[in-house]
Amino acid sequence: MRVLIIQNTIVPYEIHLFERLARESNIDLFVIFCHERYRLRKWDIKLSDSFRYKILKGITIDIGEMQSSINFQVMESINQFGPDVVILSGGYNNITHILSFLYCKLKKVPIIYRTDKICSESVLNSLPKMMFSIIEKLLAKSSDAIICHSKKCVDCYRTYGIPHKKLFIAPYTTECDSVYVKKCAKYRKNKEKIKTELGISEDKLILYVGQFIKRKGINYLIEAYRLLRARGRNVGLVLLGDGPLRDQYNNYIKRNKIKGVYLPGFVDWETKLRYYAISDVFVLPSLFDLWGVVVNEAMLCGLPVVLTSNVGASEMVIDGVNGHVVPPQNTSGLYHTLDEILFSESDVAVSMGNNAFSVVTKKYNIEKRVAGYLEAIKYALM
Repeated sequence: MRVLIIQNTIVPYEIHLFERLARESNIDLFVIFCHERYRLRKWDIKLSDSFRYKILKGITIDIGEMQSSINFQVMESINQFGPDVVILSGGYNNITHILSFLYCKLKKVPIIYRTDKICSESVLNSLPKMMFSIIEKLLAKSSDAIICHSKKCVDCYRTYGIPHKKLFIAPYTTECDSVYVKKCAKYRKNKEKIKTELGISEDKLILYVGQFIKRKGINYLIEAYRLLRARGRNVGLVLLGDGPLRDQYNNYIKRNKIKGVYLPGFVDWETKLRYYAISDVFVLPSLFDLWGVVVNEAMLCGLPVVLTSNVGASEMVIDGVNGHVVPPQNTSGLYHTLDEILFSESDVAVSMGNNAFSVVTKKYNIEKRVAGYLEAIKYALM
């Protein structure tokens, strides 16, 4: 089967998926990237020579808060490869995907739409989002199969009237799960030494990894942390990442003399793993997140996770077993949950972390992700 994947941009945690699909004996895989790197993403990009690919020339434009690529030569590339099936991956707001969809319909090439949309996402706060939401519904209904990243995503498309048989789940995974496991285990053995090297002295450590933007809800985590410190808890907070609000948060922390907060900025992959290894709990306090692969990373490193109910990856959390799910914009909920995990008499953090590792490795691994793609391809070609 000649399988063509059209991807909006190069995403590190998609590369391992493409490598695995390319190893399937019955698949001839070719990947088209509409853009090498979007402005807001500072990922380390390492492409593989184990699958064929092409990075198209074109332009990228800002549409409201979204970025979209326009690559008119995509139609020529589709013709050259001559696919049996095309997978459109990476967002309905990508103009190149819309062009590809229309061209494949004209050529009668089966189309699989890969999406991470969930219906709690707000589409009414901007005209571009409203417009693309309408386009996305039409695209999804006219596709031959849909690959979803989560159960929430499946539920969303069922509300569009799409039959369940056309929907296939391929859960998100990291760049390479086994590497996270091995590296974190190695670093955890030297936890105290690494903390000293990084200048961290607190007994317990809370970790956030992600962009410094309003949607991530970092301000609620900072306030919950202040309550822990006010109670005399010996705990530190690492806010790892970068973004437009980093200086604002940093100034707020300094102005209010909040001790034990570390903002290392955007760090390389190896350093990020060191922070996972020395932490005791991971928090993603987002107002909204389609998934959050950082949650996979944290769980692979044996950390309990605290997420809001508006984070797609919250479906990985068995409340009270491997972490907790709290309402968004809830400082009090974050505070009480973190206090319970870190400072209860029994070693809750360790047992939750072990359970988190078990859940992510058994139910959200690369084999299940590849299986979802293969099932969707088979259905689309029926």
